Amino acid sequence: MSYGARLIAIGPAYRSKMLCSEVFVAGRDIDAVQADLVVDDLAALQIIDASIDTVSTTTTASFHGFAESKVRYRDVIGCALAADAMTPSSSEINTRPAKAPSSSMKDTRPVEPLKSSSVDNPQLAAVLDAVFSEPDPEHLRRTRAVVILHEGRIVAER
Repeated sequence: MSYGARLIAIGPAYRSKMLCSEVFVAGRDIDAVQADLVVDDLAALQIIDASIDTVSTTTTASFHGFAESKVRYRDVIGCALAADAMTPSSSEINTRPAKAPSSSMKDTRPVEPLKSSSVDNPQLAAVLDAVFSEPDPEHLRRTRAVVILHEGRIVAER
């Protein structure tokens, strides 16, 4: 496959994956997600045709009918490129139990949830405020979430 053909295939795959994650994982409004494409580096994605199927929890994108990419949302694991011949039906996906991590992947440290969503440390609060600020309207950060860990424990999140 030529460099140009590979490059053309990346756009639909990226747009389809982004739409799936934004709508089905993050729960964002479809119109708000589409509106994000008019700014900065994402504007090039406007030329890629895309559709969202909320019933089958799939997104499909193509470059004028070429290089079609389909992404499917799966409970527990999120969104991934779909290979229909190798992908189970949605009824199989939704009833399949989640796999437990292998014993070598388990973290044995106890995890304590945050007692509140507020940050008591003014320095951490200032960092969070700075990360979510938009100082340059020409180059938006579009930060949606931040988690700060210290020694394996969550000390701040927004």
